[in-house]
Amino acid sequence: TPSVVEIERNSSGSVPVRSVHLISDVEDGMTTSPKTVLVEQTSSAETRRSWRSFGRGDMSPFGDVKIANYSSPRTRNLRITVLDVWQADLPMRLDGIEIR
Repeated sequence: TPSVVEIERNSSGSVPVRSVHLISDVEDGMTTSPKTVLVEQTSSAETRRSWRSFGRGDMSPFGDVKIANYSSPRTRNLRITVLDVWQADLPMRLDGIEIR
């Protein structure tokens, strides 16, 4: 089952976003990092949002992925969907999200 995180980036209006960096510290051996990650964005403040693809990537097994969109779309909200993990028998861990 995919895991989804929605982030309201800016409540007063849309701003350009060029990258989303995800970090997962899985050195404990008790957790796993996400593998395939889809990032979507919307500039709409409506409750029924029209999501558009921002980018997609695979996190390394060591827990790091940077998804860039060099057109820097104007964004109000982001949706991050973890489509797959490295080890399905372990709980997924996501420690940080950096938006630039």
